[in-house]
Amino acid sequence: MVMATRSRTFCKIGGIVDYELGDTLENLYTSPDVNALHFRANARVYNNSMAMSSLACEHGWRQRFHNNKCEGMLTSQGQLLRKMGPLTARDGERPKCIQAYFYGADQATAYRMMNCRVSIPSKERETYKSVFKALHRTLVSP
Repeated sequence: MVMATRSRTFCKIGGIVDYELGDTLENLYTSPDVNALHFRANARVYNNSMAMSSLACEHGWRQRFHNNKCEGMLTSQGQLLRKMGPLTARDGERPKCIQAYFYGADQATAYRMMNCRVSIPSKERETYKSVFKALHRTLVSP
């Protein structure tokens, strides 16, 4: 069972935000340990890999940069469409998105790592595996 941690923090505009996270997520968001630092530095990879659906755009995507000095902004052209595939993978396809949740932590982690759109350096593979398994257990546990 995942225990909830109640925390209180100040937001950027001076308000107070109350939130409840399980111990695993609290650790990933706040701890200085290696896995937590990796999780925060690679949040987009973990977010995309743990997503239950994907997003499509009617007329495509465009990336904009401001003076090429900061990270680009992704903009859409036309209506946004949420795409949710079947609950089980089709024959010959790897499970992705919500389909990976129907597997144990080890197998789901392997699928998520294969489906990553970034190249995972070999020296970071174990860290990715550890964080993916922790996230899987947190989201799948009763």
